Amino acid sequence: MLALRRVAFQGLAAFTDCRVPGRLKLAALAAMLFVISPFDVLGDIPMFGAIDDAGLLMLVLMWFTRASKRYQNTIDISFDRHDI
Repeated sequence: MLALRRVAFQGLAAFTDCRVPGRLKLAALAAMLFVISPFDVLGDIPMFGAIDDAGLLMLVLMWFTRASKRYQNTIDISFDRHDI
């Protein structure tokens, strides 16, 4: 349960970070909307109900946080003329 909370906070931080590209945010948002949409294209796994949707959301969130770390660890090394 703590891992879910940690990943959720990391995902929210990555989603609000301007260094993470919009296409990555859009892909994660589209995947999450696809999972929770009322039109169940894939259908539910028998005897699991909404648990499989929650698991898929967790996987999408974990993917997004892992993919966004690549952009969050970059440091802007631009110099102004006043710095030289």
